[in-house]
Formats: sequence, C-alpha cells, structure tokens
Amino acid sequence: AARHSENTAVIGFDDGLWATATGIDPYRVTVVDPRTEQIAYVGVVREHGRPVLLAARLRVSAAGRVTEAETVVARDVLSLQRLQTPRPPMVSDLPVAQRVPRAQMIAGVNAYFDGIVHSDGSKIPLDPDCNRLENGLKTTNNPDLGREMARDRAKASGASAPTPLPKVVPAGDDAGAPPPAIPQDCRGQISSGVFHFISRISPRRGFVVDEQKGLVFGLFMFNHRGLHPIIHLKDGATMPDPFGGQPWSMQMAEFFKFRNGRIWQIEAVGTPLPYGAATGWEN
Repeated sequence: AARHSENTAVIGFDDGLWATATGIDPYRVTVVDPRTEQIAYVGVVREHGRPVLLAARLRVSAAGRVTEAETVVARDVLSLQRLQTPRPPMVSDLPVAQRVPRAQMIAGVNAYFDGIVHSDGSKIPLDPDCNRLENGLKTTNNPDLGREMARDRAKASGASAPTPLPKVVPAGDDAGAPPPAIPQDCRGQISSGVFHFISRISPRRGFVVDEQKGLVFGLFMFNHRGLHPIIHLKDGATMPDPFGGQPWSMQMAEFFKFRNGRIWQIEAVGTPLPYGAATGWEN
C-alpha cells in the first residue's frame, strides 16, 4: 500500500497539505533519480492562500503510481523574499566535465553533517562560493543576517504559527555584550563552533540523486540535547545556545548542489519536533 507522511506523522493521502493546499507558487526545485525511481521537490505552496514551504520525496512504481510520499512542511516561513524564483544553479544542468559519481556526492553530504557535529569544516568538500538557505533565510555570506533574524523573531512573536518554534535567545549576554563575530562562509561557520548545540544528525536517509543537475536531496534529523546553555566557540568567545538549552529535534529536508565534486549551494526546509521523534519510516 502507498504510504504518506507529513512532518514524520504517517497520515492518509486525503489529509495534511494534500487536502489543504489551494495553489502553487512559481518557486520550485526538482531532483529526478531514475535509478531509484524517486523524485524530490521543494517549492512554495499556498494553504488556504497562506504561503508554506514544502519539500517532498516521492517514489514512483514502474506502473507510474506513487508508492511513497514523504513530506516536510514548514508553515512558519517568515523569509519569502528569496523564494520568488529558484537560484539558477539549482535548476540548471551541470556541465558534464563538472559532474562526479552519485556515491561521491552522497559521501560529500555525509562529510558536511559530520563536520557540523564535530565543528570541523576542514574535511568537507566545499566550493569557495558555497551558500546556504534555511527556510528561505540566507545564513551564509549575509551581513544582514542578524537584522533579518531579529525581524523574523518580531514577526513570529505576533503570529500564531501552527508549528511552535523553540524560543531563540539573543546572541549577546545578559550584561549587554555584543554577540561574537561569526564567520560568513560555510566552512568558517562550521569550524567556528557556532553549531555546537547540534548534538547528533541521525538518521540521514531518503537520498535522491540527480547526476545531470549535480543535485542531492535527503532527509536528516537534527537532534539537540540541550546540555550546554553556553556555547564555547573555537576562538575563546562564548554565546548562549540560541534555543535556550532545551532538548528538541528538527526534521530537515536538504538539497545540495555540487560543482566539481564540491558542495556549491544548499537549501534546507525544516520543522521542529519533540526530542527523539521518529521519522515515520523506520519500517
């Protein structure tokens, strides 16, 4: 029988966003993997007119029927300005000379998550121009990131989002000290220790690989034990755990665009869950 989940909950195909969607915006990225009979998608969908961010993994049988539909729906997206049209690299074929085998790309994705957990970007195959979007927010090479996050926090405080978000703690300390300077680039951020609040990224699964576009999609569970309310960065600076030292998990659907075997662009869609939440696909 066909199986469908939304934010790890296994539900019928006549429930969830499949039932409440009222439109589709132009923003969308697709990954096609004939070898595994899978397709992955991320895009902006309207739910009763309200924009939500959808990531989906579909498995299609030889008869053309959907047998698996696994979706991540972010209903609390506050940064939509970069989700009007997809970035050209995410929808363009990769020149043949810049392509690498699928196994190498999957290994690169795993190296990326290993680097985050161990605060070590040195072994990650990252392109010098690497950039990352998380629920529409540009979290690398963005000098306005702090202001954008503050703006989004202000929006969220007055909104009744269907998905409750862990409370974000300002980066400065109680005495009013300014937040530490965090590197702007992908590798520098990871190596700085700013992601030390992420305890484990597991399971890592649901890979969909489009060798023609140089894209890898996967589903990843970020687990935060909340043991260290104060984060010690590699340069000796400290900052609060941005989520207040509380246990929680986040299901992430992420797309990685490779170029010459290196991670060039990253797009992530995530939604918070109780700590230790199952994926809904253990069996």
